[in-house]
Amino acid sequence: LCGFGPSTLTKKIEDADGKAGKVKSSWVADAIGTRISSMMTTFAGMDGTDAPLEIDLEDTIAEAIRIALGKSRPPEQIEADLARLQAEKKKLETYVAKPPDTTTDKVEGQSRGVDGDDVGLPCPAVAKKEEKIPENRSTGAFFRTLLPIILPVVRQVVSKNCVSDDMVLRKEEKVAKIDVFNEKELIIEPLELELGNTRVVQLANYEKDVKAMPEFAWPKMTSNGLIWDVVNLRLKITWADDIEFAFPADGPMGMKAMLEIGKGSGRSDVKQAWVELMIPKLRICYDNVKPHRKAYVLFMARPQFTPNINVNVDRGRGDFMSMDFQEQDGLDDTIETILCGFGPSTLTKMKRSKAEKKKHKSSWIADGIGKRVSASLKTFGGLDGTDAPFEIDLEETMKLMIDSAMGIPRSAELIDADIERLTEELKVSKEYYAKEEADEVKKEEGEEEADESEIANASS
Repeated sequence: LCGFGPSTLTKKIEDADGKAGKVKSSWVADAIGTRISSMMTTFAGMDGTDAPLEIDLEDTIAEAIRIALGKSRPPEQIEADLARLQAEKKKLETYVAKPPDTTTDKVEGQSRGVDGDDVGLPCPAVAKKEEKIPENRSTGAFFRTLLPIILPVVRQVVSKNCVSDDMVLRKEEKVAKIDVFNEKELIIEPLELELGNTRVVQLANYEKDVKAMPEFAWPKMTSNGLIWDVVNLRLKITWADDIEFAFPADGPMGMKAMLEIGKGSGRSDVKQAWVELMIPKLRICYDNVKPHRKAYVLFMARPQFTPNINVNVDRGRGDFMSMDFQEQDGLDDTIETILCGFGPSTLTKMKRSKAEKKKHKSSWIADGIGKRVSASLKTFGGLDGTDAPFEIDLEETMKLMIDSAMGIPRSAELIDADIERLTEELKVSKEYYAKEEADEVKKEEGEEEADESEIANASS
């Protein structure tokens, strides 16, 4: 193992007599060492010449980005996956014919249900005595190092999804398609995300919060779960030049209109459109005990939403109304109130002075934007603002991961469903790449015609 590190740091420390301690060597130890070396043949530095372990993530990251952007895979990859699924189905038939005996093997610390299904991951130390994880142990620095990798992909995904939702205008023209790998076509500027501190919350302290704020639908947590607080999270999203987000809204007296959100013009104070969300404390909960394998996100303090946008109202004959929304203009309260539905009202309720109340103004435009935000969050729980957290169900994902690790094949129904899905994906992929190839040919032909035209003009 020391071959994967600098010998200056990994060399054996000798004792006072200049000896490295009692060492017993044998051909058995050498054979074990040789076996370990052969198991690491895919890595570099095995000859012990101060070289690190090397893991090529190029294909893995490229695949993750492709999935996030919804781009079709090449037909060859899909055909290979179909062949793998056929092999998996054949393996399932063998497994069903003679399943392995797992009734007598039980990992220490792992509890089982009446049907033999695992209730929690193997946790020997936790099962006997709950291990105390020190609170206030910050992992913020670690996550900050990941931001330069994650944020550009998030920016691409947000740009693609907004265009797919048919809500983006560029210079008053609808944007139907963008190349997410072209920086100039992205609809938002690089995201700004600042992460303060993070800490692990003890179960006992979590239960104190549950008792103190019974009005909130707290997720059930056990010693197999993780409770994690993120403190002082700030996110800022800035519109790209000439970009507007447009969607329909209901105005007063049954009026139908399109709201176009972007930067202002003329006397508007909004020279560049942006929104900022500051979250004093965000709590993330996950429990690995069935049937509670869900991730929950909740606000442990009132989030602060600051807009700097201009909204044009279009009734189909051009803009007939324009309004700036900045801090204290009503929209901030509307969005904050929606988000506060995902946290205990004791912690997220409004604290506003009389002077601030006088400055507060509301409008049907702010309500229309708020309804759009609510609609965008419709896949999560707690939308009615009745003190319930965001809820993300991970039960099926975790079950597949555990079954895969234990060598338990998936059911025939799941495999057949995947085969059907991949067959359809293969059809779409072939059409996608055929069209892409045809477009490339047309582009090349157009360039050739342009060159010939330039030559003809120069000749004349």
